[in-house]
Amino acid sequence: MNKIQWIKCGLLNGYKPFTINPNAFITTWNVPVGSLTLNSALITANNCTIDWGDGTISNYSKSNPTHTYAVAGQYKISITGQYSGFSALSSATKLIAVNQWGNVGFYSLTSAFRNCSNLISLPDGNITGVNNVNDANCCFYGCTSLTSIPSGLFNNCINVAYFNECFVYCHKLILPSIIFNLSALQNKQPNMAECFFSDSTANSPTGTIQPIWDYITITSNNLCFGNCTGIANYSSIPTLWKSIS
Repeated sequence: MNKIQWIKCGLLNGYKPFTINPNAFITTWNVPVGSLTLNSALITANNCTIDWGDGTISNYSKSNPTHTYAVAGQYKISITGQYSGFSALSSATKLIAVNQWGNVGFYSLTSAFRNCSNLISLPDGNITGVNNVNDANCCFYGCTSLTSIPSGLFNNCINVAYFNECFVYCHKLILPSIIFNLSALQNKQPNMAECFFSDSTANSPTGTIQPIWDYITITSNNLCFGNCTGIANYSSIPTLWKSIS
């Protein structure tokens, strides 16, 4: 059986809806026939409760909780309590929605949604659940169907040291006017290498990007905006930020 690795939030498929806790991290998964095991990969040992969306509620204080579904379909999975991060890993294509950020103590979003090619958008509203994140390396890498992210997604993330490859290959992404906290970027000087890199100019994200190059000092080419010619202010981006030597 294929497995789905990371953390979840639950309901659908004819089961009674759970009561939505505003602090819960909620996602929706599509579990096809022959792939009924969700392996939720907690980055570290945590203390959380998972409502798997099929009537099963489990408490975990260890990594990699696993659940097997008896029926194929869509399941909302809800995580409450404390856990530090997650990664979709080999089951990334099963994720179809992030419904609510909640507040579960994320401190890492490294490869969190990497290769989640069926993830289209992220919820607006309360995104304080990511405020304490210190690493967003490869967070949305390969999210080829992602069209939008919340305005100010990382605006309150003042401790992030790594944004490298964060939005690589997000071909359909329309950039909001605000993504980052510019003062925090200036203070932290995070790694931005290949942050928005695209494999070709035809697959460039669009929209207008904040002038992050005015706040972060680099001395060599970082390809942050490599091939991103679809960005409205691409011509204003310094060469070191968009080309190779």
